[in-house]
Amino acid sequence: WSENRAAPGPAVYLRDRMSAEARHDYGRELVELRGALSDIAIPAAHAVDRTRACIEGTLRDIETLA
Repeated sequence: WSENRAAPGPAVYLRDRMSAEARHDYGRELVELRGALSDIAIPAAHAVDRTRACIEGTLRDIETLA
């Protein structure tokens, strides 16, 4: 990240500000949200896609820290 400031940085809020238990709970809640997302009436499909991508990225970050 220090070589390319345009790249996403480390997930410090997950690593430094959440316990392992809190990260686990957060990940579980994100999985639930990901499943419920298709049931929410959102007219802008790009917003759904962006939200899903953010959820997936966060879940990958949590997995990396596990």
